[in-house]
Amino acid sequence: MIKKQPNFVTKMKSLAVVTAAVATTAVMAQTAFALTDDYNFYIGNEYTEEFEQPVQFRTTDPLRLRTGPSTDHSIILVMPAGTIIEVPSFNPYSLFNPVILGDLNGYVATNYIVPVTNAPQASAASLTTTHRPPNGNVELLSWSYLRTALPMHTHIQVYDIWSGRTYTVRNFSNGNHADVEPLTANDTEIIRSINGGRFTWDPRPVIVSWGDRTVAAAINSMPHAGWTIQGNNFNGHICLHFYGSRTHNGNRSYEAQMQQAVMQAFNHAR
Repeated sequence: MIKKQPNFVTKMKSLAVVTAAVATTAVMAQTAFALTDDYNFYIGNEYTEEFEQPVQFRTTDPLRLRTGPSTDHSIILVMPAGTIIEVPSFNPYSLFNPVILGDLNGYVATNYIVPVTNAPQASAASLTTTHRPPNGNVELLSWSYLRTALPMHTHIQVYDIWSGRTYTVRNFSNGNHADVEPLTANDTEIIRSINGGRFTWDPRPVIVSWGDRTVAAAINSMPHAGWTIQGNNFNGHICLHFYGSRTHNGNRSYEAQMQQAVMQAFNHAR
């Protein structure tokens, strides 16, 4: 019996190891099943087709829309809680997911979005061309949309957010951006005064209005090239930029400055 005891003990130890392994496997399987049950909306077989097309999600908190999938990437804008976004290919295990907000593309933190069931179609439609902040007044509209939606020779009211002053311009060309000119000599003097008594290429964040539209934009004050209005003491035109607009000469650095000013105007209005 003394000689057999080590074999018996060894067998019992082996049996204990096997039993523990089986138990661990069972627990893991049960946990995996529970996780699958909890996330069946995302990964259950009956829902796989549901994610072949963009799915609407809702932000649960104020959430940053970023240019890439990490906190190191730049912030495009901050979305209020309850914003409806589209997620082309949702991955619940990724820290960030790519999303679509109207004409904007970016990334958001996965933990702060939830699926929307029976989302109102009106919300989805409005996000096709616009995103409204909580006050419901100022829109962020892409230039690809405005290029045809902004009628030529429109009188546009420009509100300079840094000075609080307002002047009027009129557009005569919708190319890579809107080419506009001060409507009157008084408007020219306002432009000059809010720029320190001079004209400059420096972008300024502004909120512009016409008809029932109020839109975030950016503008400079340097008269250049052609013009159509006589008697306004402004021999040339200035550049009015909206989200996604470009320069005529392809100056990417200046485009970035203009886009930064557009977002500054939009976030100022929130």
